[in-house]
Amino acid sequence: MAKKKTLVSSILGQLPMWSGKPSDILGFVLFFTLVGLALYSGELDHAIMSMLFFGGAIMINRQQPAPNKPADLEGRLIGVGILINVIVFCVMYEPSKASESGLASGANPWLRIYPAASALSWLLVCHGLKGFRTRWQIPFLFLFLGLPWLVIRQLFDMAIITAVTVSLVLRLMGFDAYMEQPLFVGIEGSRVNVNIGCSGMEAMTYLLGLSALALLAFQPPSWLWYVLVPPLAVLLAFVINIIRVTSLALFNFNGRPDLFDSFHVGLGSQAFSGSSVGLFCLGYYAVHWWCQRRKWTTKVRSVKSNTPDLA
Repeated sequence: MAKKKTLVSSILGQLPMWSGKPSDILGFVLFFTLVGLALYSGELDHAIMSMLFFGGAIMINRQQPAPNKPADLEGRLIGVGILINVIVFCVMYEPSKASESGLASGANPWLRIYPAASALSWLLVCHGLKGFRTRWQIPFLFLFLGLPWLVIRQLFDMAIITAVTVSLVLRLMGFDAYMEQPLFVGIEGSRVNVNIGCSGMEAMTYLLGLSALALLAFQPPSWLWYVLVPPLAVLLAFVINIIRVTSLALFNFNGRPDLFDSFHVGLGSQAFSGSSVGLFCLGYYAVHWWCQRRKWTTKVRSVKSNTPDLA
């Protein structure tokens, strides 16, 4: 006799991309926890990018075969332990410590660790240690949701590169731009401070993650895409951020505090972030469609055997 389904599981089972399995339930719980923590920390951009990554994770998970065996006890215990520790650190972290650690004001480093840790916890709890063979793509994908930003910023200061580039662009536009320490870009008597929040590092790591998402969720027509797409995504985010910071310097020079505030932390800043994501998604889809339409591929062609068929 088949097991009776509850009313809730029956309704949820009709939703697209939903199977009602415990792994799906845990995935949705971890996702809403991530969005809640991001909103609690006041990081709307991180919450929006989390939604995009979660949608990609659902697509990747649906492409994988169903597991034959339940998760082992060791994997479940390790997964639960990782998840509890990261959530505790996310909630207990004080945003005032961000400036002491050299982070942007209010940034929560544990919020950048949570996506990869929660994805790893999901894999261990639902599929065990052996689940890495078939489900490694999802934890690998969520590694890009904030973690590269924490690692790369320890290696070099992207704000220096951004300030130098903006100064060069202003000079090419005919302005007598100059630089002052620590990282001020100025035009005559006005100047703007290019700090870590204006470096564009987080936007670049977000698009790097989106490139990984696109390559994992949509089969690229060529191995060259794995080489070209990630650096082009990072370059796109860098160029858009240079336009934004250059605009801030010009608004400050021309005495437009309203536009400066909008492009700094207001609607204009959100528009630049959204445009980088939109341009990348549109460009990736357009080139992918173009390659499929012309059947352009660099995959290795199969060689027919010269052995006669004796059947």
